[in-house]
Amino acid sequence: MQQADSRHGPGKNDSDPIFRSRGFTLIEAVIALVVLAAAAAGVLAVFTTGPFAASADPLITAQARAVASSYMDEIVRKNYRTQDDGVTDCGVDEGDRSNYDTIWCYDDLDEQPPRNQSGDEISELAAYSVTVTVDDDEDFGATIAVQVGHDSGRVDYELRSNRGDY
Repeated sequence: MQQADSRHGPGKNDSDPIFRSRGFTLIEAVIALVVLAAAAAGVLAVFTTGPFAASADPLITAQARAVASSYMDEIVRKNYRTQDDGVTDCGVDEGDRSNYDTIWCYDDLDEQPPRNQSGDEISELAAYSVTVTVDDDEDFGATIAVQVGHDSGRVDYELRSNRGDY
C-alpha cells in the first residue's frame, strides 16, 4: 500500500514552504506606507526650509549691502553743517537729494524703491526699501544709520557710521 503524499491531499502540511502564503499582510503594507510617508515628509522639509529655501538670501544681502553703502557714501561726503550762515537747505523736490547740502537733510529719509541722487527710482531694486536716520551724538558728532530691507522679510541690513564736525 502506498502512502499518501500530504502535499497533495486534504491534509496539507502548512509548514511546508511551497504552501506558505506569499506576499504582504495588510499590517505590513500599512506600516510600509507610514514609513515611506515619514521619509517623504522629511525630504520635503529639507527643501522647504534650511539652506535650500534661503538660497537667494546671499544675493539679496549683497544687493542690500551695496544699496546701503551707496547711500552712506553719498551722505558722508556732505558737510556736517553749512559753510555760510548755518542754515540748512534741503531742497523742496520730493526724492531729489541733489540739493541736500548737509548730512542733516537725510534724517528720516524713507524711500521705496531706492532712488538715485537725482530722485529717479531704480526700478530694478523695487523690492528694497531704504530708511536713513541721523542722530546728534555729543561724543561722536553724528551717528548715521542706513537700513535696507527687502520685501521677502528675510533681509534687514543696517550700516552705521559716525560723522564728526570737521
